[in-house]
Amino acid sequence: MSLELTAEQLYKDYKNKVFGYIFNRIHNHADAEDLTSEVFTKVVSHFDSFDPEKASPSTWIFVITRNTLIEHFRKQRVTEDIEELQIPVEDEPVDKLVMEERQEILAKALTELPEKMRDIIVARYYHGFRFAKIGEMMDMSEANARVTHLRALAKLKEILEKIS
Repeated sequence: MSLELTAEQLYKDYKNKVFGYIFNRIHNHADAEDLTSEVFTKVVSHFDSFDPEKASPSTWIFVITRNTLIEHFRKQRVTEDIEELQIPVEDEPVDKLVMEERQEILAKALTELPEKMRDIIVARYYHGFRFAKIGEMMDMSEANARVTHLRALAKLKEILEKIS
């Protein structure tokens, strides 16, 4: 299989996931498209360094995506880099206001978590990743991912109690 075909297949398989992840972090369609292109440019240019024995393609692409976002935030000097979690909103106006308020409080609390903890919470609850996958993506064992997740939840609860 040639490099172009492999890169093309990776692009087809992961472009929507990468774009969605980026868009949920920066909330800007044009910038998300640009950063998605940048991610896949890096995928192609660094394809020779990919080792399928060390990581799956999705993990490798996620790491490139995460690093590209970190670079973007540094360049933009963005202090708040966490997306608002997608919480279902009811049709009733009062319910909608309550849900929006809860969403804002949760987003604020998440920004106060250390980056590693925040990434684990987002990976677990927003993206639905299992602990084994989170551990692989974060370069830690599954057990360490579970422990860090529990600590993150405890810290998040503590932050939410202070805010409320």
